[in-house]
Amino acid sequence: MAEIRITTVSPSSPLLRQIKELGDSQSATLGFLPAGAFDEFAVRKKVIAATNADGALLGYTLYRVAREMAFVVHLCVDPAHRRQGVAKALHDALVEATQDFRGLQLRCRREYEATKVWPGFGYSKIDEIPGRGKDGKPLVVWRIDHGHKDLFTDLDEAPERSHALKVAIDANIFYDLDPQNASPPEESMYLEADWLKDAIEIRVTAEVSVEIDRNDDPAARKRQLNRYRTYPKAQAPRQRLLALAEKLENLFGKPNSEQDRSDLRHLAHAMGAGCSVFVTRDQRLLDKSEKVAESLAIAVLRPAQLIVHVDELLQGDAYAPARFSGTTLHVRRITHEDVNGLLAAFQIDKLGETRKGFRELLTSCMAASPETSTFVVEDEGGEEIKPLALYACKLNQGQLVVPMLRVQDDQLGATMIRHLLFRLLTSAAEQACGKFVVSEPLLPTQAVRALQEDHFLKAGKGWERALIPKILSQAEAAREINAVRSPAVHVPQERGEYRLVGGAAAASTIEHVFWPLKIADGDLPTYIVPIRPEWAKHLFDEGLAMGELFGVDMGLAFNREGVYYKAARPRMEAPGRILWYVSQDPMQIRASSRLVEVRLGGPKELFSLYKRLGVWNWKDVFGCAHKNLDTSIMALRFDDTLLFNSPVALDRIRSILRDAECPSPLMTAHRVPPGVFERIYRLGTNK
Repeated sequence: MAEIRITTVSPSSPLLRQIKELGDSQSATLGFLPAGAFDEFAVRKKVIAATNADGALLGYTLYRVAREMAFVVHLCVDPAHRRQGVAKALHDALVEATQDFRGLQLRCRREYEATKVWPGFGYSKIDEIPGRGKDGKPLVVWRIDHGHKDLFTDLDEAPERSHALKVAIDANIFYDLDPQNASPPEESMYLEADWLKDAIEIRVTAEVSVEIDRNDDPAARKRQLNRYRTYPKAQAPRQRLLALAEKLENLFGKPNSEQDRSDLRHLAHAMGAGCSVFVTRDQRLLDKSEKVAESLAIAVLRPAQLIVHVDELLQGDAYAPARFSGTTLHVRRITHEDVNGLLAAFQIDKLGETRKGFRELLTSCMAASPETSTFVVEDEGGEEIKPLALYACKLNQGQLVVPMLRVQDDQLGATMIRHLLFRLLTSAAEQACGKFVVSEPLLPTQAVRALQEDHFLKAGKGWERALIPKILSQAEAAREINAVRSPAVHVPQERGEYRLVGGAAAASTIEHVFWPLKIADGDLPTYIVPIRPEWAKHLFDEGLAMGELFGVDMGLAFNREGVYYKAARPRMEAPGRILWYVSQDPMQIRASSRLVEVRLGGPKELFSLYKRLGVWNWKDVFGCAHKNLDTSIMALRFDDTLLFNSPVALDRIRSILRDAECPSPLMTAHRVPPGVFERIYRLGTNK
């Protein structure tokens, strides 16, 4: 058998062009994928190639990661080199590259020859779903478990597609996807790719039915209406639709025709139904996409743009602070005068809750004061004050217990609950709690999903999450994790050594799952990153510095994750850690964050990718690039920020760096040894 060489493909590799050509030649079975998506996978180091000894391409695979699971997008072997072990070599490399995740998953049409291959590679069938292709033939969902699933919360208990990005399409995309369309635009057909079905849920706007009715052919109307009925709908309630249409008219100007009015109603329905993305080929709407995103928190994209950036959109959908832009949020303790209004706002009728039952829960939380504190989060920015969230919490024997946790049943509520959970987690960490318990008796699907994503486990009638507010060695961390998770969880270790398998990615994931745990002797690169006080204030400091669940400016306190821009050098690697050094008065290291992603690119590209994370406007990002569109800059995406209760002053920082014989160029980002991180972190957190 000829030698097979495996390599990870970089964006500049000549192999990438060959991979695109091979993928295009096999698109009938692989599905459509735009060239920009191949580039994006290469940037993320998610493209693996197989070559022979002469460097000729034999095949490739590319994959994506979401919810701690790796998903196979393509596994393709050149037809001239099939049945020579290339697929197995590629798949073995894929398994090795994804060992730090829960497993591998893919979808494959049942009638494809590859269906016979997957069991031999170790896959098990977990589901079968109808396909959306012209023939409607089923897709089989295959999965490999990498054996450390218990380290992560099992996300499979929730309905499979509750996590999917909700994408609304207008009439032109709807007609493009018609199986009887003889020559549909290729970019619209990207939306039908089997690999996307894990990531997006396509919804047609209610306005599509109006456009169908304009057709004079009754047979065509009937057929298209039947197609329309097969899709989930994006439909805004009437009053919401009218209000949003008015906002859009202010943005776009008065429509000049019925078709123009229809275009705006498509977008209004998408926004009113809580969709995060609106896909269209209408250039008039696309020309206003940046303004729409800034003003109305929905992305207006072409199909190809959605495909290229689906993972950023999917990851940011639930957490984006931009969803709270333009709001004036306020948190306060509730009084008995609030009860009737809160009953109307937060009673969960669809789960069978009665008004009497909810009143008893609410009043019991209030009666347990002062041990239990009950709060309402309100938006005071409109003509009327709108309640957004209701929760109660208490400290009980080293645990933070939340007996009531309610949000509005809409997309904003799904975002709110994730941010609210992190604020409560932060409070629990500050109180050195070992456990966070949510005992709320009624939780809708979106709340359950949020708890699972935050690594809560079902415990009796409630949910629990372990916190380890310590800095430990790998051996100590392994023992502590096995102690706090019952029944005992196996944390993979190298035989004969107390070192966690998986390197930096595994260490970062473990610190995330058991936040605010820190592993002192892990393989995570750590950087001291200077930041000006105004950016520290907006990105992480103002809301938390008060020692409260929420700070003065609620909009800022919702920054569960953030992005920071800097010069392209020195280079940094993710996953890693950041120690934030406030470079002007008070000149202290004030916080630590998990470094999730490092991205190089032009200012326009990076701003487009990360504007959902707020704070930086275009002027700021452009200024970081010295007002040159061709200058590369660096975006650091971070989360899990813990503010130090004892900030570490400049003279102490310099002393620690001298002891470690480490240079101290504090005016630029630089990497420091693990021992430096441990000393600074212990000082900052009094541990």
